[in-house]
Amino acid sequence: MSELASVDLEVWASRVSEQASGSLVVNVYRMEDGSYLIRLRKGDQFTIRLVPRFCAFLVQGVYERRGELDEFAKLARREINKLQLLSIEPVEGERILTFSFGARGSVSRLLISELFPGGCTAITTHDHTIIGIEGVSKTTGMRSQVGSRYQPPERRVSVTSADEVLSTLTSRSGRERIGQVVARDLGLGRKYSNEVLYRCGIAPLTKITELSDESMKRIAESVESLVKEVRSSTAGWLYVSQEELSPSPIRLYHFEGKGVEPIALPSLNDAIKAYYEEHLNRRAAASLEEEVSRRKKSLEEEISKKRAASSSLLTEAESVRNVASLMMRYLGSLEALRKRIPEGYSGMGLRVVEESSDRIIVEIEGNRLVVMTNVPVSQQASVLFERAKNLTRGARNIEEEIRGLEVEIEKLSRKRPIRVEEPIRTSQRPRREWYTAYRWCFTSGGKLVVAGRDSSSNVRLLKRHLEDDDLVFHAELRGSPVAVLKKGSEASEAEIREAACFCASYSRAWRELLTSVSVYWVRPDQIDFTPPPGTYLPKGSFIIKPPKQYVTSELGISIGLTYVDGGREPIAGPHGWVSSVSRVHMKVVPGEKRSIEIARTLNELLAEINEPPLTDEELVRTSSLIPFGKGRVVKG
Repeated sequence: MSELASVDLEVWASRVSEQASGSLVVNVYRMEDGSYLIRLRKGDQFTIRLVPRFCAFLVQGVYERRGELDEFAKLARREINKLQLLSIEPVEGERILTFSFGARGSVSRLLISELFPGGCTAITTHDHTIIGIEGVSKTTGMRSQVGSRYQPPERRVSVTSADEVLSTLTSRSGRERIGQVVARDLGLGRKYSNEVLYRCGIAPLTKITELSDESMKRIAESVESLVKEVRSSTAGWLYVSQEELSPSPIRLYHFEGKGVEPIALPSLNDAIKAYYEEHLNRRAAASLEEEVSRRKKSLEEEISKKRAASSSLLTEAESVRNVASLMMRYLGSLEALRKRIPEGYSGMGLRVVEESSDRIIVEIEGNRLVVMTNVPVSQQASVLFERAKNLTRGARNIEEEIRGLEVEIEKLSRKRPIRVEEPIRTSQRPRREWYTAYRWCFTSGGKLVVAGRDSSSNVRLLKRHLEDDDLVFHAELRGSPVAVLKKGSEASEAEIREAACFCASYSRAWRELLTSVSVYWVRPDQIDFTPPPGTYLPKGSFIIKPPKQYVTSELGISIGLTYVDGGREPIAGPHGWVSSVSRVHMKVVPGEKRSIEIARTLNELLAEINEPPLTDEELVRTSSLIPFGKGRVVKG
């Protein structure tokens, strides 16, 4: 994987500074990966994501998920919140960015980040006095301490012209490799060094002494040309293979023919963003591979121990069974021996080894048996047969456990890393459908069902959204919502039952732990808001004209997760619909378990398909779908 070059940061800073300069710092956050978010506002909202020792990029909008603040993020909040971002400038020839903050054009704070391994990120005053620091710079060392002045590493050669490049090349030792000199001493890095030499037709391992004057001149001109091309480009490219991962503002031809895929992107900023996200995915994949390998090894060791235990139990069971069988074969003789009747066992192949008042040890066919004198031999044999059964049963139980562990190993072998997807909310709010203000679902046939949340929303639903081809549902008890099946006149019997079930499940019947309730449905022309003369209707009430069509509905809803605009949305409704749009779902019926505990059941289902658990916000939204905050999960 190629690191960003100093010229990459120069181009990035130039483009992003044009867009972000003058914006107000709204807040500073920290991500779980240790990167920092500088949230900005300049008309729209956008965020600079700063990854210490690695990269920086700009995103439109705001990251929805964030990690815990550390001391550096808290310091940044205190020092740069409510200030303007005045500029972003690179340190010439280095992978270091300086962000200037202040008010009315006057710089008061600097954020300086070294984007190379072993670097640090510091907040300083306008004169570079360090206020706080993240990391310990291996390059600047003791010079990067709180209270001291920040000093960047010793300045490298700045590539500005072919003459300067040629001068630098000719001053190096003749035994050095040209690829190393161009990458290190000219500060171009490996990817641009390889590109320059590829365009010149020169192998990177060529020693400087092996180059002609003409070749040296060609390299110098190629460096100057490439740097100009990089600085003037407005595009972005990401080069991806199993071994390679490199962002660039220009097309790099030396990758072609090496199995490296070039991905065109709108800008270098987009390329850097994609570069870092792919880096996170690869790191997650490596971590998962290590975790899976460790877990498989542990499971295999456990299986080995259990197999040994199972084998031991089976061996013991066979031995006990043999003893019991001998007892039954020599039952008469052993019973005579137990009763001390010599003529009953003498000459029968028995040899008494040891004898006491309560037991006799006897040898039969090379096996030693213990015969208790106070219990009939048949009963002793029966006890041994039962023990052999229990030992065999124990071995079988262990074999079942082994099969379970083998299934777990098989699941681990199929486990794949979760792609890193960090939702970003833009300042433009997505359009919400009208029915999301109510309870809603769809039938298995795709028809919309909308239910009120209280008496006011019941009336509002009927007055604003009821149409001639709809059906209206209400449970036959107080405290029932009104539910409208859109285009219900075209609905099948199954869809009518689904709408009735949805209506019943959010009625007080759920709170009373009923298993079923009667629900009726009527047509829109049977709804009337005008009371008969001399009477009045209480607020939130309406009149329903007969006839009513009744359905007996069992209480129960399915709950699952759908994926909308890159995020997850909990839903509740008929099983046929929920199971068709959600990869995980569960059925909930009336019960006494708290809704938040029921919502956590989805985490077990998500783990089975290798998806991340519900966030706190998703847990709350899921639990809010469970009627009256209680229930229980059932199979089916």
